[in-house]
Amino acid sequence: DNLIDYTRASKDLSEYIRVLVKEGYRHLVVPSRGAVPFISAAAAAWRLDIRSLPTYDERLKEMSELTYSPFHQKLILPFSADPQDATQTTAAIRRYWSRVLAGIVRRDGTDPYLTFYKVLVENLAKRNWLAALPSKLPTENFIFVDTVVSGRAICEIFRAFEE
Repeated sequence: DNLIDYTRASKDLSEYIRVLVKEGYRHLVVPSRGAVPFISAAAAAWRLDIRSLPTYDERLKEMSELTYSPFHQKLILPFSADPQDATQTTAAIRRYWSRVLAGIVRRDGTDPYLTFYKVLVENLAKRNWLAALPSKLPTENFIFVDTVVSGRAICEIFRAFEE
């Protein structure tokens, strides 16, 4: 049952993202590791749908849409919150990542949250800052995909976005 539900959810996500693409959404923000398999499966569902199209021209057109879709412009930020001690809260961790995302959306290179994230990427992860970001950064209109278990995480993230 879980596998069937997982497959159905991935197919539904794929179809819904296609609707959002038609409405002008071009970027995907992924706030946790848990959502990545659903996003990968949703992209795979779109590829499978493309393979079933009857003509080469239809397949080529749809493959072009997939190539420039949010699946290929995703920004993964670790909104997941696993506090290590009593001085941290899940809400504070999610607030921090919401502010990093806000700095990215505003293209504010002086934002202290974004600047600190850049330091983390370059010095701790030993990655090139620009390579850690999608080639096109999200704008104010982005698709936010997460899994929901209890609802606590998404509620904290929405509160942080409102701040």
